[in-house]
Amino acid sequence: MQSLPAILLLAGFTMNRTREMMFPMFPTEWTWQKFTR
Repeated sequence: MQSLPAILLLAGFTMNRTREMMFPMFPTEWTWQKFTR
């Protein structure tokens, strides 16, 4: 379970890249800021 934060971080970056290409209007930044802060 020690690698869980790294996996979540990597997933966050991947979702950000995917949103930029597929969902330009999806509030991914706001969602991840809400989860990570």
